[in-house]
Amino acid sequence: MNWMRLLEVTVAAGIVSTFSDYFLAGDWLHKRFAYQEVWRTPARNWAMALIAPLPFLTSGAFAVLASRLDIHSIRSQ
Repeated sequence: MNWMRLLEVTVAAGIVSTFSDYFLAGDWLHKRFAYQEVWRTPARNWAMALIAPLPFLTSGAFAVLASRLDIHSIRSQ
């Protein structure tokens, strides 16, 4: 396994997934449920710091799994 390639794929997929989560879900939810008592708490900052690495972790796990299963592309029949 090429570790540099795995790192590149993980970082790129993590960034894309973070932006898509924010634009598709976060912005949509914030516009509809923008109450001060929900979105402006100090606990929110701690929760965001804990959740931020999850897209990178899942992208890396998927890339390792695809590599182990020798899945390099999707074939059409």
